[in-house]
Amino acid sequence: MLAVSKKYSFFIRSFLILFGSFSLVACLNQGEQSLNKGTDPGLILQSLLQNLPDPLKACVNANEEEEACVKLTDDLSGINESSLAKIISGNQSTRYSQYCTSLLSSESFSKLNVKAQECVMTCNEAYWSALRSAGRCEGQSSDLISAEGADTLSCIRNCSNISSGL
Repeated sequence: MLAVSKKYSFFIRSFLILFGSFSLVACLNQGEQSLNKGTDPGLILQSLLQNLPDPLKACVNANEEEEACVKLTDDLSGINESSLAKIISGNQSTRYSQYCTSLLSSESFSKLNVKAQECVMTCNEAYWSALRSAGRCEGQSSDLISAEGADTLSCIRNCSNISSGL
């Protein structure tokens, strides 16, 4: 079992809470932008063409991508699904599927249709993948907040178009 110091656990939780808050605010703030402004046609098209959206699978994939990035940090290199799930769920879950089930049934996410839920999770997966591809996962886990977050928020805003039916 990975022993995460209180200092780093605080940083990780703070980051995840902030990132999650920004994501939810951006997603629920759909009224501030016109429906087509800034829309990523590829993401919207991909979501619309997919017959059976699976937000749970997309959420688990996003968490697995996050784990792959966090494993490259100096301070949390030994992290695994159980320990990361505990961190991001506030000790409520030991599996990503448990955490994602709870997250997707939360008040904020339950307002979105399943295609939009999946879209948000795909944006989060892309965030972690972009960090890893750019070599930004090395160093301290507290350094994982980066400029790529702005692109992720834009991606999530576009998911609201899916939720509102374009």
